[in-house]
Amino acid sequence: MKYYFLNGDQIYMILKCYLKLNMMNKLFCDEVLFPEWRPNIHDFEMLPEIEYDDYLPQEKYSMKYEDKMTSEINEDERLPIFNSSSDGTLFFTGGPVWSMDWVPCSLDQESEPVCSYISLAAYKTLGEVHQIHDVIEGKGLIQIWQIG
Repeated sequence: MKYYFLNGDQIYMILKCYLKLNMMNKLFCDEVLFPEWRPNIHDFEMLPEIEYDDYLPQEKYSMKYEDKMTSEINEDERLPIFNSSSDGTLFFTGGPVWSMDWVPCSLDQESEPVCSYISLAAYKTLGEVHQIHDVIEGKGLIQIWQIG
């Protein structure tokens, strides 16, 4: 099984958002805030495929769910990991989400169709728990979902 975390369209949209953010920073900020927090492309390296499972959640399918509009339960209705329902209102991250942030991309009404992203972190297992004040070390995964 192969996982592709970003495709060309996603990279294009992220770069487009990055360029808009830089433009907004130049227009409205005198200085770059927290420059040490800004990632550099040279700080990243491609993860070898053999190590994927060390980072991915263990659950490969969601629990069954009910469509509240029709009140029907489809016994076979389960989402594969990193997939969404046909109407896009439900997506399966592989585990309970413990951190999330929303990134709206469109800064004006005259740009291309509005594009937003959610970045999130999910527990690797269903039973995993930690307290917000605890520092946890180990391998982790930040998921980036395009939501429209």
